Amino acid sequence: MKNLRINLLLIVALLVTAATVSAFSLVNRKAPIAKPRLTSTWTFVGTTGQILTASEWEKRSPGGSECGEIGDLPCSISVEADDETALAAYFVGKSEQNILDMNPARKP
Repeated sequence: MKNLRINLLLIVALLVTAATVSAFSLVNRKAPIAKPRLTSTWTFVGTTGQILTASEWEKRSPGGSECGEIGDLPCSISVEADDETALAAYFVGKSEQNILDMNPARKP
């Protein structure tokens, strides 16, 4: 009978210790670090009607004199798209006006 009590006390002590260690490991766990989202600047090189065509955009900074306040074509946009495929995916569900609204600079 005495051995049974000792065994039960040891089991209870073991369970309490395991629960305490588990609780502290949950408290000390750090949240994962989020990767920063990088944007790329894309300059439009196409013509009217091609604004939503990813192949009509080049990944580069816009030229100085080619962009202004007047025109029907976008100058450049900065989006989270590293390549042409990602840019095409970004355009899904967007209208030409959505793209024009992203940057007030225009090309004639």
